[in-house]
Amino acid sequence: MQKVKNDLEMVLSTVRAKNKQLEEDLKREEQWYEEQKHLLDTLNKMEEEANTQVEQPSTK
Repeated sequence: MQKVKNDLEMVLSTVRAKNKQLEEDLKREEQWYEEQKHLLDTLNKMEEEANTQVEQPSTK
């Protein structure tokens, strides 16, 4: 019975370590995703501004 308990504790420890690693990975992926969204928003604004300038050329 003690061996089973030790084995289960080892499995639990392994699962907890894996969960912690997965949580860290998820945080990194979420940060990357937010950075990509911000970049996309910035590029979309730049494109919109460029299109506006093309539609309304300067009279200089």
